[in-house]
Amino acid sequence: MMYSAIATAIGGGISAYNSFQSAATQKNIANYNYAMQQRNAKMQLMSNTVQVKQIEQQARFQKAEAEINARLAENEAQARNNNAQNERNVALAQASVDRENIRRGNMDADQKRAVIRASQGKSGGQLDAGSLMETDVKAAQDAEIAAEEQHRMSDIGYRQSFAKAALEDFGAEMARAGASMDLATGLAEARLTRSSAALQEATGKSQYLMDQKRAEIARVSGYADAKGSQLSGWGSLFQTAGSVGSSWANWQHVGPSSSWGGKANSTSQRPPGFA
Repeated sequence: MMYSAIATAIGGGISAYNSFQSAATQKNIANYNYAMQQRNAKMQLMSNTVQVKQIEQQARFQKAEAEINARLAENEAQARNNNAQNERNVALAQASVDRENIRRGNMDADQKRAVIRASQGKSGGQLDAGSLMETDVKAAQDAEIAAEEQHRMSDIGYRQSFAKAALEDFGAEMARAGASMDLATGLAEARLTRSSAALQEATGKSQYLMDQKRAEIARVSGYADAKGSQLSGWGSLFQTAGSVGSSWANWQHVGPSSSWGGKANSTSQRPPGFA
């Protein structure tokens, strides 16, 4: 019986030790897993933060690009407006020059006719009849035709210049319209990209909190398993202590077993003379 109690105590101690070791291992594993999950969660958050910054940088680039393109288009539009104004100024200046040339041409023609008349008058010719009259009429007609041709060419040049100016103004308006559309599109894309960055940032933070929660739950579960192993160890100790105590009490009551020198003698089997 004593051997049995000793074996029970040893077995119970080993079982309790194993339970306590298992509890310590489970707790260490829970702490390690918690630390690793926390580390992974932080690394994932840092990676997400980098991606968010990249997306925000892209949004700033889109906005800056849209604004630069808009300024370039405005510069182009202004240049075309300037070209149009230059065309109009040149046309007006040329028209003024043409009028002056026509006026001088008419004066020259009149002077030439006057010289011819004066010469014919000195020679005794009559201007109202014959070849002298035809010569004067022809000179007047030539002067009028030349003046009309000059006026016509001047008008054509004037109209062409103003047509070019109108085309330049139209090009400027189209450039501004395109710039406005491109700017609106670029800013809309930048806002959409910023919204995407904000969404990813919120998603990353939410995922980080969820990962932390999972890590905490896993650690608590590991601690619970470790606590269960500890309780199992203490239960084994208490059970072993109860078994050993019971065996010890029986041994004290019955006496040494046969393994200690044979079966114990009761008081009725003791020799006479023994109390």
